[in-house]
Amino acid sequence: MALIKTTIRTIIIAANLIAAIAMLTCAFSPTIHPAEYPNCSYLGMLLPFTIIANAAFIVVWFFIKKFWTLISIVSFIICFSPIRDYCPINLFQKDTPSTALKFVSYNVMGFGNKEKDCDKNAIVRYLLDSDADIICLQEAYYIPFDKLQEAFKEKYPYIVRPDAKDAQLITISRLPIVGSQAIKYGESTNSSCIVKLLSEKGDTITIFNNHLESYHLSKIERNTYSDMVREAAGRKEHTDTLANGEVWDAAVLTLTDKIERATVTRSLQADTLAQYISEVTSPYTIVCGDFNDSPVSYVHSKLSENLDDAYTESGNGPGVSFNQNHMYFRIDNILISKNITPYRAKVDNSIKESDHYPIFCYLELH
Repeated sequence: MALIKTTIRTIIIAANLIAAIAMLTCAFSPTIHPAEYPNCSYLGMLLPFTIIANAAFIVVWFFIKKFWTLISIVSFIICFSPIRDYCPINLFQKDTPSTALKFVSYNVMGFGNKEKDCDKNAIVRYLLDSDADIICLQEAYYIPFDKLQEAFKEKYPYIVRPDAKDAQLITISRLPIVGSQAIKYGESTNSSCIVKLLSEKGDTITIFNNHLESYHLSKIERNTYSDMVREAAGRKEHTDTLANGEVWDAAVLTLTDKIERATVTRSLQADTLAQYISEVTSPYTIVCGDFNDSPVSYVHSKLSENLDDAYTESGNGPGVSFNQNHMYFRIDNILISKNITPYRAKVDNSIKESDHYPIFCYLELH
């Protein structure tokens, strides 16, 4: 009996060590450039599952042998910063100053592709009622630009779409827009743009509005991804009848290859964008938009090298911003320079017209 107990305990310890190493690997995977090691490019996406596994081991050991809870507890301590990036907790916050600017970033997916009449379009109405000072949109197609200008002009006298038309990046502002520039990424249909505004004090705010490389997954590939998440969670059912046996294996290989290629492309875009960010000379910098990547990723790490994540500093929970296909992390972001204080960042899941939720934050310029 003693031998059996020892064997079981040894197996659990080994499994716990594997889970702890997996969490450490996923947590610090952003230090690996995807272009150099494509096979490691999506490890950050797996961090939530390793967190759950290690939390489960802590519970198990608490009832068996409390000493061994140290394996996962120490791992959590080491991984504190990446875990906070993924799921911050900011319960006690100061009141938002009346002078703070409300900033919204929203991938509107063609304004829901449902209604071209601005008066009837739910996303347009949401934005007009948001009381935001600055709004950055991605995938802002379907409704003609001149109609958007007409709809927003009463509340927002400044609206610009740089000539990166493929990505449909639009910035809407109550503050004066004094310049804009498109950033193209080679053959990719995704792009970024730079928009310069003037604060009420006359200082320049440089905004980078971004829609970085998408995964471009087909419906079957999105179903395969959902199946992979279900299997990781211990649920074996498949959403697609093709996702079985050899066909299932081939589908997984195709999906992982596509994810790797998109992640590599996105990492190179981040390198280019980071160079533009480093050259900013204005007092305030904001980098926002659809990064199409986890908060624990090379892309997020590269772009936030000298910036703070407004959601990490003032939001709560994982802030899931993509509402389809089991992507349990935030892919929409607001990064800010060190002289900006964020308040009450939130991913607003009250509107479901797009496949993304809007993310907003109140920003105090110092």
